Amino acid sequence: MKGLWMAAALSMFLLTLPITAQQVLTLQDFLDKVEKNNPEILAGQKQVASKEAMRKAAGAWEDPMGMFGVERMPTTYPVPGSSSILVEDQLYAKNIGISQKLPFFGTIRQRKKIAGQEKAEAEYGLLATRLEKRSEAKRAYYEWARLQRDRQLLERANLVWEKLVGLTQTAYAKAQGEHHSYLRAQVELVKVEAEKLENTEALKRINARLDFLAGEVLAAENLAAEPLSPNAEGGLILDSALRLAAQYNPEIQMLAAAEERVRFEKNLAAKGYFPDLELSLYRDQQIDHAMPSRLMNVYGGQVSFRLPFFFWTTRSKEVQGKSLEIQQTASLKKNRENQIRAEVETVWAEIERLEKLLRLYNNELLPRAQLLVEEGQTAYTVGRLSFPDFSEVQLEQIELERKYYAFLAQYWTARAELEKTIGLN
Repeated sequence: MKGLWMAAALSMFLLTLPITAQQVLTLQDFLDKVEKNNPEILAGQKQVASKEAMRKAAGAWEDPMGMFGVERMPTTYPVPGSSSILVEDQLYAKNIGISQKLPFFGTIRQRKKIAGQEKAEAEYGLLATRLEKRSEAKRAYYEWARLQRDRQLLERANLVWEKLVGLTQTAYAKAQGEHHSYLRAQVELVKVEAEKLENTEALKRINARLDFLAGEVLAAENLAAEPLSPNAEGGLILDSALRLAAQYNPEIQMLAAAEERVRFEKNLAAKGYFPDLELSLYRDQQIDHAMPSRLMNVYGGQVSFRLPFFFWTTRSKEVQGKSLEIQQTASLKKNRENQIRAEVETVWAEIERLEKLLRLYNNELLPRAQLLVEEGQTAYTVGRLSFPDFSEVQLEQIELERKYYAFLAQYWTARAELEKTIGLN
């Protein structure tokens, strides 16, 4: 019987070894797939390219306009050989010309600045999308890694309870044990099996989530995650995190770019008080070549301009509206800065709490639990400890490890949320 329990202890030790047969999907490889295939990121990249093309077009002059027309001109001319007899006739001529609009000084520069700010907004929007998707991908990956580790720990617990069920059943059959102990072992075994089932279903859901985020079928059920790093030491202080968030958060930067864009739009609207000029060059030429030429080719040019007669109504209201929009955008930016500050402080408090818990588990609970298991192994080997008591020590260690990895996954998830809020990878 003792040899059977030694074999059981050896098999449980083998279950604690890391899985090496499966191919490992690293976090960086997964993030690369997300950035390469995610449709929202790809759409943001297309939008930035579109805004860049529009920015270049905004800095160019308008294309010249061609003109073509036919003119009917009544004319009076003297009869050949007589200077007193006049003949009335009608001549037709074709008119060909070209015109170029000359916007008021500084108008094109303002339009280019507006387009530049629109591009900046698109770039910050793309950055916000990238950070959001990276954070979402990290949360899914950390949960995936936790579930895989939890599955291994549940397998260890399941093996312990199976052996305990067999032991208590044998003892009860020989009238050496209580029926209550046998029933309790059975109940705990069923509870572990139920947790294993929940773990399997959770892994299926997270595998589907990983496929969605990566934009391809990963077959994650055949892959293994990187072990979560136990290094849970923060490299920043709260003041630094708040300062970085105010400097790099893409939503704040996007609102700042929008505020600057509206300011340029106000300046452009103010230039509507002044006239735009249009330069035209043309040539008139007689059409009826069968008749003697009675019309000389005429070349000419003209300058026309638009008079803003209603600038006190239309333009002034537009400028006033842009001024109010600047104030609105500034208020939204200030409100978002306050929200970001509160979010950073909240996540930071959660990170500090988890760091303290992880240090407690790393430095106190897990080493002592491991020491208890080692001492229990020695005591059981020499016959000073029963297998049920040794199993209880093992199960306590397994439960502590499950809690530890749950806290570790929460810690790295909070770090990912902090990275997204600050605006830095």
